[in-house]
Amino acid sequence: MANSAVRNNHPEKYFGVDTFIDLFSGEDNHHLFFNSPTDYKKPEKNKMARAKDPYATLEAYVMKQDNPHLYGIFKNPDAFEQDDFDLIRVLGILDAHKGDLLIETSSNKILSHMDVLESFAKNHTLVVVFPIGLINRHLITMFDFSDNAYASAQRVFPSLNKHGIRFGAVIKPVLPYINDRFEHYQKIVNLCKKHRADFVYPTFRIRQNNHQRNAYMALIREHMPQLANIYMDRFGEKKTLASEYQQDLKRDFVFAAHKAKLTYGMKDIIAGHKETTETSQMSLFD
Repeated sequence: MANSAVRNNHPEKYFGVDTFIDLFSGEDNHHLFFNSPTDYKKPEKNKMARAKDPYATLEAYVMKQDNPHLYGIFKNPDAFEQDDFDLIRVLGILDAHKGDLLIETSSNKILSHMDVLESFAKNHTLVVVFPIGLINRHLITMFDFSDNAYASAQRVFPSLNKHGIRFGAVIKPVLPYINDRFEHYQKIVNLCKKHRADFVYPTFRIRQNNHQRNAYMALIREHMPQLANIYMDRFGEKKTLASEYQQDLKRDFVFAAHKAKLTYGMKDIIAGHKETTETSQMSLFD
């Protein structure tokens, strides 16, 4: 039976999250082809099975944890796209036990929950992370993504800012020779700057197991045959596929993020969570 909470052994890699909340079976489609840095990879036993009452299982776990404790609901699958996602119950469990929350989503359905999220954020750390990778509609269709994250962000970011909720973007996936140009990063940085996001975090590579690589290369051969030989020559059987332009991308991204006055380093992003909590708690006594 699946757990509703999975301890994270590397919070420094996942926005400071101490425990992943895993309420749903199944995975996002892109996990058929690759994993990006900061992706939550489900334990094998959690892929198909789930607890009879995952919320009760979650509460039993939360009751035993020390505080402060940051829980993360990552986009695998996107919680806001699940019919049985009970956000109010999750927030109630965390509120009762002084837990904090980070949510990764690219769904505009979060818009109908802004009031309850704003209320939770007054007494807790609350962070919304928006993964934005494929902007081109052809690529979104090619990889069978269920959403256009960039279009959703254009609607969601103004509301997050209005409600005073800490939020930012993570740039993923970045696919070699497909969307690994600085213009792609710049567009997302500009969106974050326009709507006063708190941070933007870049990625520069994907990772694949054998099954993912075979599925990915089948898509490349079907939709972008000109890249098939390039991939084989450059990456061969490598598990990690990093952009050829990685160093230039890093340099240009850092310059752009710094110019936009956006936090972009993982350590600084995590530190910002704590500053937000302290500010919220102090405001109760103003």
